[in-house]
Amino acid sequence: MSYFTHLISIQVRSVSFSPDGKLLASGSDDNIILLWDVSTKEILHTLDAHTGPLRSVSFSPDGKLLASGSKDGTIRLWDVKSGEYLFPLYGHAKGVISVTFSPKNEFIVSGGSDGTVLLWSLSLK
Repeated sequence: MSYFTHLISIQVRSVSFSPDGKLLASGSDDNIILLWDVSTKEILHTLDAHTGPLRSVSFSPDGKLLASGSKDGTIRLWDVKSGEYLFPLYGHAKGVISVTFSPKNEFIVSGGSDGTVLLWSLSLK
């Protein structure tokens, strides 16, 4: 058995493989997303823009973007290659529990603890 380890004493709430299986994203209660190289098990990027615990991370089908949802009520989009924070999506009255991309990168859908499901239209060209 092989392990990904990082010295944190906080709960990891969400993990997601990139479509090609080369990267792993993990989101945790310390408001941080870690992007891991699966083959070396090294951390490539530490993504830190949320002000609340992470609840969901999801790669776009083309593997270029990562969406994260947090208890802070926001969804944030990230450039996977550079680790750059791109922009937030606001709309939930409470925390975001789940976030995912549509199969053709046209939409992001999010579910919140406010009882709503929101559909976000994206132009990723």
